[in-house]
Formats: sequence, C-alpha cells, structure tokens
Amino acid sequence: MFTTRFNKSIAGTILAAGTLGLAVMAGAGTANADAVDDTYVAALAQAGIPQISPAAEISAGHAVCQNLDEGTTTPDRVIAAFAAKHVFATRQQDEAMVTASMTAYCPQYLPR
Repeated sequence: MFTTRFNKSIAGTILAAGTLGLAVMAGAGTANADAVDDTYVAALAQAGIPQISPAAEISAGHAVCQNLDEGTTTPDRVIAAFAAKHVFATRQQDEAMVTASMTAYCPQYLPR
C-alpha cells in the first residue's frame, strides 16, 4: 500500500537522516546534476524546511519521484501523506518539498 511505502521511503529517509545524521547518496553526478541538486537543496532552505544533510535531502527528493513513478500515487496524495505524518511543521513546507522534488528530479509531474 502507498502509505507503507511512503513511510519507508520518504518519511523514513527524512526522519532517520535528521535523527541519526545519516546520509546516503548513490553514485557521483555530473556537473549539471550537482547544479540541480544545489538548486533543490536551496529551494528547501528557502521554504524554511529544517536542514538535515544535503545528501539525505536529495535522497528524499528522489524518493518522492520514485513514488510518483510507481503510478500508485499523485503529488497531492504525497503532500497529504506528509501532512498526516507531520513530516514538516506546515502544509506549505510539505507542498514546497514535493514541488521542489518534482521541479528538480521529475518535472513530468508538474502541472502544465
């Protein structure tokens, strides 16, 4: 079920990284990927999302897109799951994280 996958993939990444200081990021990116990652991390900071580690934030952004790629959820459902689990302090932060993730890593899910 989506909620179980969500808990493990996104909330787990964010909460574990913030609590334990763990950071996991697979592979080295290209210079362009680094710019995308930097822009993504900056967007989270601008939205007032508490900073953990850039690698964990990037991993969480990719997890949002992975959930969307599976086709079993929508951006609105991801935001609702964030809100239900109190991942961030405000709904605006929930929305900002999902929007920043889609903008950086899976723009095909952005409204046109």
